Order: sequence, then C-alpha cells, then structure tokens
Amino acid sequence: MTAPAALRLDRLTVEFPGSKFAVRDLSFEVPPGRTLGIVGESGSGKSISLRAIMGILPQAARISSGSLWMGDTELPLAAGMCGRPADAGWPWSSRTRWPRLTQSCGWAT
Repeated sequence: MTAPAALRLDRLTVEFPGSKFAVRDLSFEVPPGRTLGIVGESGSGKSISLRAIMGILPQAARISSGSLWMGDTELPLAAGMCGRPADAGWPWSSRTRWPRLTQSCGWAT
C-alpha cells in the first residue's frame, strides 16, 4: 500500500463574474517528500490556483468545483480574501506569520 499524496488537488475550477474562468479542472498530486513547480504563461491561472488553495482569493472569485486533500484528510476550499479563519488548522495559518492578512480580515491577533 502506498502512502497518500502529501497534497492533492482534484478538479479545481475558479470563476470570476461574467462566467470568466480563471482556472478550469486543475488537478495535481505532490508525493510525500517531493516538491512541485508550477510554470505557465502570464494569465494562465498559476497565482489564482495557489490563492484558492490558501483561501486568499479576491472577493469576486468563486470556487465552483474542486477538492483539496492533505494526506488522507480533506480540507475546505474557501473563496474570498477572508474566507478562511486564521486558526483553521493550516500550517500557514499562524497569526504571527501573516499579521497583515489577519489584520485586514479583522481576525484578532
């Protein structure tokens, strides 16, 4: 039996108003102990994809489909700059690491 991927994104789709797709059906896996590099042309959806994973999308963006897994645990995908609370249990959700984000979203520090 193989270990689950350290991070797995399945069929992420991110839209903006007017049915403009920024990302459509993106999937990838990162095996344990490995890294993933994402490259592409300007405007191809690299930043929006990663912002969707971190829960820091612009307010106008909407995640219309997708699932995110860390190991064998499914994690929520939340749209909107302040969609994910600072204590959501994510490795990067530390209030001390992201003081500007937590302050701009009104989270207590």
